[in-house]
Amino acid sequence: MNRLRRNEPGMHYLKDVWCAERLGDWLVDTTLAAVEAIRADERAAGATELSDIQDQLLVHGGRMMTIHHDILLERAVELAEGLTQGSMAQRLVGETVRRTAAGPDTVAWLDAFGKRFDRLIARAERQRNAAVHGATTIPAVLDTVESFVARLSGRIVAEKLEDAACGVSALDAMEDARYAALERKDRMSKGETAREALFESNPEGA
Repeated sequence: MNRLRRNEPGMHYLKDVWCAERLGDWLVDTTLAAVEAIRADERAAGATELSDIQDQLLVHGGRMMTIHHDILLERAVELAEGLTQGSMAQRLVGETVRRTAAGPDTVAWLDAFGKRFDRLIARAERQRNAAVHGATTIPAVLDTVESFVARLSGRIVAEKLEDAACGVSALDAMEDARYAALERKDRMSKGETAREALFESNPEGA
């Protein structure tokens, strides 16, 4: 919990970036689940109508593997209809369809991540105070907040190392990341889809 006290101001500052990263994590997990489901169907019955999507979602180049979330969002409805109904992959893709049907839907999703961030920060503060004052802490709760605090602290430390190595202010770097996350969210609130806001250049060139 000492990390919380040392980095608390920066943690609140990273809220919008954290929310964007959680959305990114969801898209990674969903893409990989969809690819694995398509491959399983191919092993069982040969090429399917979704085989071409698999090749677009996950592109191998030498030792590198590129995940194309934009293709996931572009073809999510097709995936949701073609994957085995009720499977984990189909449920993940179906949820993605629902959450990204329109820009405001994705904004609401990001806001839900924001509420989760606030709960975790509050929980971490309570656990820190309990530890400081010798009160009993709950191991399961402590594990949850420790991983949350560790991830945020790691982001802050990485920015500070970048500052030291390249002369780029850690504060400026965090502000740039926060601004980018807020700018994309604003574009979605004004009607752009998640695919447009996340994977296409700002039409105004900002």
